[in-house]
Parts: sequence; C-alpha cells; structure tokens
Amino acid sequence: MRKALIAASVLSLALTLGACGDDGGKSGDATNGGTSAPASGPQFNDAQSLLDAAKEGTQDAKTAKFSMEGTGVKASGEGVFDGANTKMAMTMAASGQEIEMRMIGTDLYMKGMPGADPKKPWAKMSMEGMPGADQLENSDPTKTLEHLLAAGAEIDKKEETELNGEKVTHYSLTVDVQKMMEQMGGGEAGATPPPGQEKMPVELYLNSDNQPVQIEMDMGGQGSMKMNFTDWGTDVKVEAPPEDEVAEMKPGATPN
Repeated sequence: MRKALIAASVLSLALTLGACGDDGGKSGDATNGGTSAPASGPQFNDAQSLLDAAKEGTQDAKTAKFSMEGTGVKASGEGVFDGANTKMAMTMAASGQEIEMRMIGTDLYMKGMPGADPKKPWAKMSMEGMPGADQLENSDPTKTLEHLLAAGAEIDKKEETELNGEKVTHYSLTVDVQKMMEQMGGGEAGATPPPGQEKMPVELYLNSDNQPVQIEMDMGGQGSMKMNFTDWGTDVKVEAPPEDEVAEMKPGATPN
C-alpha cells in the first residue's frame, strides 16, 4: 500500500501544476517565444507567473486522462481536479501487483489489496490522519501551489519544442527538497535530504492552453517519475464503489 500512496501523492503534486483554482487571478510577466506565430503560447520568466498561468489555463477544463511511469510503478487513469471536489480513478501496477484506486474528496478506495474479502474487494479509508495524507491532500491546487512556491521553485530554462507531435513549451524547474519536505509533511521532523539530493529537477511541458502534457521529476534516491496528460476538458465520471463491496479500513490495518 505504501507504493500506492507514494504514487498517488506524487501524482497529486503533478496535477497541481495543471489543476484549476477558484480564483480568477491573471498571470503576469510573460513574453512571446521569439517567433512570428508562437506555437505554444507565451513563455514565463518566473515560477509564480508560470504556475498561475497553469492554474488559470485549466480552470475551464478541470478534467484529464493521465498515465504515470516511475521506478517500479506504472499507473493510468482519469480525474476531475476541482479543489475539495477532486476525484481520481487510477489503476496502478507495482511489484507484480495491480491495484485499482479511487480518490473522492478525502476518501480513498483501493481494490486488489492482499487479504481482501472477495465479497468486499474494496478497502475504504479516510485520508484524514493517515500517514501520507498531507501529500494526498495536496490535490487541492491552491494549497499545493503555495507549497511549490514556498519551496523556492525556480525556472532554469525554457524553450519551444514538440512532444508527441504537439507543439509545447518546455520549462526546466528546480525545487528545494528540504523546503518541499517541510511544506508537504514528508519525512520525519528534522529529516534532511541525502547529500547531493538537496535540489529536485522538474521538467514541465505546457500546451498552448497552458495545460500540462508531460511532467518529469527526478527524485534522486527515490527514483524518477514521468506523467503524461491528454484529453483535457473531456467528460470524466468517478464514483465510489457499491457500498456492499466496500470494507471499512483503519489506517495501518489490513482489510478483512
């Protein structure tokens, strides 16, 4: 279950870069890409403007399909990214095991857990008070945006390029790992990143609507993660499993 929670928390962080917020603030400090017809929208010179634009660019879309691949983990799914009303459905394969997950608000449902009752294959748990819940709750875009900015995100370089046949703007970012751990509740009190892993590079690709189409994270000793996003704004329906197929589960317990 730990890998599943890690995958979900990393995904939540990534989705924040493109999830919509409730405010209608305008992004600023953008310049065109230097061509007569910019292929992928304006380019941004600072992380504040970039993340504001990514939030604003998806405030009407709210939904997307996604895939994720990292060290020993693969996942795919779809989601509605709308603050406290965020919902996600994903299937994850790790260590030879496949787990189906649904996240609805603060409720997490997992299917495929060892020892689950075949008559009640879904384990339900509240993320409130759960280890790792601080990270999972960062699917709230406003909250995580604050964390990213507080972690000192900086733009190292930017360029217009193509990705899977789509014209995009590629941003290379750097985040302070120690500050990120403190902001997102990761690690134990006083924990510090291993030597040489104080900074985390993030590669962000935005389309012409300032929506993410690919995000890459190099987490050092924790491995790497790449996420792809498609079909922004398409219909997505995520529902809780039938009640008679759900077993309530306390954090740290094994479903019966």
